[in-house]
Amino acid sequence: MIMMKVSLVAENRKNDGVVALIPRDVNRLTKKGIELLVETGAGLGAGFSDDDYISAGAIIVSREEAYKSPLVVRENEISRSELEMMIPGSMSVSM
Repeated sequence: MIMMKVSLVAENRKNDGVVALIPRDVNRLTKKGIELLVETGAGLGAGFSDDDYISAGAIIVSREEAYKSPLVVRENEISRSELEMMIPGSMSVSM
């Protein structure tokens, strides 16, 4: 099984009540062998705690660490400052 690392990051708009992956999605992906890192507090606006993501198989990380994954997932577009935190050759997917 190929291991892939994916990060879910918090949204950059104030009072935005969305998150790109909910814990149920995270659980499905981790069962497929994907290592899922979740920025601390990423799901709070949508009503999901860090513990919800941990129970689903995610690893909670800092904002800086989350942007070091080969694939960064979020709902809204990425900002320039967030793009600058990413490693060369990585990708960002926005819904």
